[in-house]
Amino acid sequence: MVHQLVADGIVKSWDLRQLLTDCYMTCSTGEIVGLLGRNGCGKSTMLQIVFGTLESEQCRVKVDGQLYRKPYKARDLIAYLPQGNFVPRHLKVADLVKLFPVSAVNAAKFLSNPRISQIQDLRISELSGGQERFVEIMLILHSSAKFILLDEPFNALDPIIKEEVIAIIRSHTHQGIILTDHDYTNVLAVSTRIMLLNEGALKQIQDLKELEWYKYLPENTILG
Repeated sequence: MVHQLVADGIVKSWDLRQLLTDCYMTCSTGEIVGLLGRNGCGKSTMLQIVFGTLESEQCRVKVDGQLYRKPYKARDLIAYLPQGNFVPRHLKVADLVKLFPVSAVNAAKFLSNPRISQIQDLRISELSGGQERFVEIMLILHSSAKFILLDEPFNALDPIIKEEVIAIIRSHTHQGIILTDHDYTNVLAVSTRIMLLNEGALKQIQDLKELEWYKYLPENTILG
């Protein structure tokens, strides 16, 4: 069954400046929606509003037609990877599946990943920044949530691990994924659909050359 998340009418202001203006976004399970935009334009703010942990002047989030005022409180609905690290640093990697909403099947998949199995007996505080980020990404992706929000998932990852993460994200076709990253090449590499947040408005990108037209990318960045 395909599930659909719809977030519409998103309005948010900071210090008398309207950051988000009546934004509309959809994501269906099986989709990977890439959210692009300049630094400070409101991408992280939008993800937090959709997740339900940040108040906005206006926003309606529906999944399969049902309205959720605090989506993060609904069981198996939505999971969010924030920019900063979030797992308790005193815990061992293997213990994380006991703390977070991960099914027994997904816990086994999480722990069987070669990179995870090598460090499962280490505490989070003993990991490198890249290892910690990889653990967090894998934990969120192996949650039971229908929809996943990823904010800067590739931060601190080595190039080889980035490629692995892109492949893992692509394989999660049973979930709907919305992600943003400061490196647009990562977003373009993994996404099935691209949205651009530009001057407070969210725009559907049909042709990658539009990223140049909206002056998000320099001219001639996109060939063809």
